[in-house]
Amino acid sequence: MFRLTMQIKQGGFTLLELMITLIILGLMLIMGVPAMTQMIQSSAVRQVSNDLARDLNYARSEATDLNQDITLCRRSGTTDTCVSASTSSGWEQNGWLIFVDENNDRVPDVANVFLKVVAPTTSALITHNSTTGNLFNGGFSFAPDGTIRDAINALATVTFNISANGSGTSGRLITLDNRGNIRTTVVPVTGVP
Repeated sequence: MFRLTMQIKQGGFTLLELMITLIILGLMLIMGVPAMTQMIQSSAVRQVSNDLARDLNYARSEATDLNQDITLCRRSGTTDTCVSASTSSGWEQNGWLIFVDENNDRVPDVANVFLKVVAPTTSALITHNSTTGNLFNGGFSFAPDGTIRDAINALATVTFNISANGSGTSGRLITLDNRGNIRTTVVPVTGVP
């Protein structure tokens, strides 16, 4: 009797096919990581700017609703006090405070009621710039009519610049005119349209 034997060809990858696949995968990974990093940074900047704009709207709304001055200031460390220096950077380091400024001294004290204590963030850098001539000691107030006032109760205009910790990501600019109107715009990366 004859016995028929069939050879069954086994499937799989050859070493060459595996190497080509790994090279292609490596190239895709090398090209994708920077884009992914930039997307994460852009998302963080957007989130921080949305949070800050929401808090600014909240403070202005509370000022008009309560018919009281509402102060927003950079928090000093982990305490419930404001930074007394007039430097414009560092809003992200300790967060910020929003409080009812009953005695209109722009300083949180026993006479004040805290509405919100915002935690620090490591997602983005936040700086503020006041219009020339305005005096800021780490914060400003919304008056009952919704306008912005500086440390000596003069009308003020404030801008916040929110940027990524790394480079190559567009940032956000929050502008508050002296009437308290808030506008957010995208700031493109320098040299990129």
